[in-house]
Amino acid sequence: MPEVLAHLRDARLTEACLVGGEYAAGRLTDHLRTESFALHAPSERRTEVVSALRLAPDADGPIVVLDRFGAGDAQDAAAPAAGAGPCWIHPLLVWAECATSEDERVAATAARLLEHLLEARHA
Repeated sequence: MPEVLAHLRDARLTEACLVGGEYAAGRLTDHLRTESFALHAPSERRTEVVSALRLAPDADGPIVVLDRFGAGDAQDAAAPAAGAGPCWIHPLLVWAECATSEDERVAATAARLLEHLLEARHA
């Protein structure tokens, strides 16, 4: 999956896209070897993202491109510097994406992520 991030960086799309789904859950918890990748892109740039990554429609494919939720959907409210690494969707949205997964390992990772978020909030 790091090659997806490299393609986004090369196409100068890292500022527009947020990384979520299993990949983000795995990175946030160090508990999951990912099989899929969710990218959240502004609806007006979705076609550009799909073209830059050379994606073909596949309902069972490992990469899904979703519309961004809007303002405040990033983990950090500050915009990334041009050419910086990936931006992550807010961890609560990662949890929401993964909590209802039929894949037990993804759902377990979502539970672990929520536990971590609650501990951090009450620390």
